[in-house]
Amino acid sequence: MLPTGTHTDWPWPLSLVPRRWNAREMEEPPRALAGTSRFPDDIPEAGTWVLLWTPYGPYFALTTRDCLHFRLGFARPDLVDRYYSLFTLALKRLARCSEVR
Repeated sequence: MLPTGTHTDWPWPLSLVPRRWNAREMEEPPRALAGTSRFPDDIPEAGTWVLLWTPYGPYFALTTRDCLHFRLGFARPDLVDRYYSLFTLALKRLARCSEVR
């Protein structure tokens, strides 16, 4: 299911951009290339990393043991709702290491 609403997680004025503008339905799941995380994992658990191949290109993500999360890729897969968010770049501290969304 494609996301609705706007990108409230982006700074203004980008927060006005509808989420559907950079989302695509997942017709083909990502393929795991390497990593220490369970495969495929879009946001790895603490202390793990993953390198995936998506239909749009590579996706890399890691989460340190102290909950610092970094990701970069042409598309981040959302494995629950089965869609891709195109062009992702993030560096953030997760509220708790068990947080995955």
